[in-house]
Amino acid sequence: MLIKQAIPTNVITGFLGAGKSTAIRYLLMNKPKHERWAVLVNEFGDVGVDGVLIEEGQASEQEVFVREVPGGCMCCAAGAPMRVALNQLLKQSRPHRLLIEPTGLGHPKEILRVLQQKSYQGILSVCATLTLLDARNINNALYCENQIFLDQLSVADILVANKHDLYAPDDLSRLATFLHERHLGDLSIQVVSQGEINSTWLDQLSRSNNACEAMPMSLVFDEQLSLVDRDALPDCGYMRRDHVIEGFASSGWIFDARYRFNLEEIQGILNDVNALRVKAVVVTEQGMFSYNRVDSLAHVEPIARLDESRIEVIGASLEAWSDLHRILIHVVS
Repeated sequence: MLIKQAIPTNVITGFLGAGKSTAIRYLLMNKPKHERWAVLVNEFGDVGVDGVLIEEGQASEQEVFVREVPGGCMCCAAGAPMRVALNQLLKQSRPHRLLIEPTGLGHPKEILRVLQQKSYQGILSVCATLTLLDARNINNALYCENQIFLDQLSVADILVANKHDLYAPDDLSRLATFLHERHLGDLSIQVVSQGEINSTWLDQLSRSNNACEAMPMSLVFDEQLSLVDRDALPDCGYMRRDHVIEGFASSGWIFDARYRFNLEEIQGILNDVNALRVKAVVVTEQGMFSYNRVDSLAHVEPIARLDESRIEVIGASLEAWSDLHRILIHVVS
């Protein structure tokens, strides 16, 4: 594959529940119609929900390509899963722009290091890194004392204070004080609601971009590296995958299309789960729906296409939802 012009590339990062996927969906819906865009998305868990949500509502003629990397591994120092997925995505899509969404529990510095490797010089042009946050959480120790959150702030070229429509009058001033105390007061801050990012922000220069000038070159694939696809579902038609790293845990379930949930029942079950984050795309007797819960606020929306149900919960301990597997198996039909 020959790259004639370096592809503008943006990392869109942020902690759990900051609204990254919503922001990317907004950007995709408002991209230039003649351009092909690609999205590389990484989730902390192993079952993959965000990719479905990003693709939802994107018509085929919009030329949007989405590739998922499971299990939070895109932010690891080795970067092999990311490089394989990235190379495959570039070869498939030949995009005019690339967006990368790391897991909310990932260190984006590692991703930026991969993008700046010599093998991508002249292929990718690293533009502004956008870090989304919810300023209402700025005094929550889970965020403001978490090194992952602080790392996400440190790589930001633009800080996006999302969900502004839900803020109290002093939330932005508390954010400014927090940034000043951590010597981050010079960050450019944009305030938005519902992830409505201005696409012109993407073209701002990145402070971390040390790539060489764009020049035609071939993208070399390492034939020794491959991504193992998610395990095939067993004969029972469902599976559970658990993942634990850096003090956080996730459990994910996949149910093939033969299973149907009752919408009201599954919504009640997910509302009661003790977790930091709960998200799902489910096939129900009433149709197909997405479920997204941050803290105690849940959103349920209909979706058009879904091959199987996927449910993911993220928290501090697998034991926090030890009964959830039994409940899900019991209620699904």
